[in-house]
Amino acid sequence: MVKKEKYPQYYSNGKLLISGEYAVTDGALALALPVKFGQSLEIDSNCNSDILRWEAYVKNKLWFFVDYNIENLSIIKTNITSAAEKLIYILKAIIETNPEFKQKLKSKIVTHTNFNKDWGLGTSSTLLSNIAFWAKTNPYKLLDKTSNGSGYDIAAARETKPFLYRVEKNKNHSIETVNFAKKLKENLFFVYLGNKQNSESSLNNYKKRNKVTSKIIDEISEISKYLAFSDDIDIFNKALFNHEKIISDLIDIKPIQQEYFNDFEGQTKSLGAWGGDFILASSKNGQDYIDRYFKNKNLDTIFNYNDLIIKP
Repeated sequence: MVKKEKYPQYYSNGKLLISGEYAVTDGALALALPVKFGQSLEIDSNCNSDILRWEAYVKNKLWFFVDYNIENLSIIKTNITSAAEKLIYILKAIIETNPEFKQKLKSKIVTHTNFNKDWGLGTSSTLLSNIAFWAKTNPYKLLDKTSNGSGYDIAAARETKPFLYRVEKNKNHSIETVNFAKKLKENLFFVYLGNKQNSESSLNNYKKRNKVTSKIIDEISEISKYLAFSDDIDIFNKALFNHEKIISDLIDIKPIQQEYFNDFEGQTKSLGAWGGDFILASSKNGQDYIDRYFKNKNLDTIFNYNDLIIKP
């Protein structure tokens, strides 16, 4: 029996942003959770070829492939041109600072994402983190070269506990792990709204409005602390409500509960880019109520806390 050769493999966690969406890019303290879903990257470097073959699988089905000419990183063939071009952008950003990395491209790369890529749990951030692992480069510097994000998702890719996150003025990244929701886990649920949002464009729209102030940054930061350490569901839900109101005023979009769930017994909150990814539903009622309520609204992708969030 021929033993299958093991190739180098890297893995990064997906994420959910509980508080600080949008404003985290302006220095607000944010609360983030690494999730059990993620993405792996496997490297077969035994390829003596001038072609880089890249295959991306989502839930074990081939989603994307591309063949590149390594010499100039031009596309030979692909099934999704936009994805192939985005990948070129990332690889070139690494080569720009580390020309020797180009030699590593004589490989076959296979990625596996074990969640629905429309869920907004971090297909881009997990990929970026894994490529940075492979290239032995700083993932935050790679993010700065390729995106306008805050980097909380890069932190989540490599953390195994809930954490408070802040981008400092010197562009350093402050991470403090916390024992989040110690007594509230049975009250917290995550519901997918079914409308994938583009985080980059949502953030750009927020920046164009330019309505954030230092007072608002301080208010959001205080709410993030309340959420991180509160074990009283009434205080927790009030903090969620206040956070929704602040962000609603900043981006001129109604809070999700006011728009769609005004009869919900508890508090809902948009997570990440507003409008279609996951929401947090916090309620004193149990799983049966949550399932019944949201399924009656044709929303059936529902996770309880322990099903989705990595246990410390």
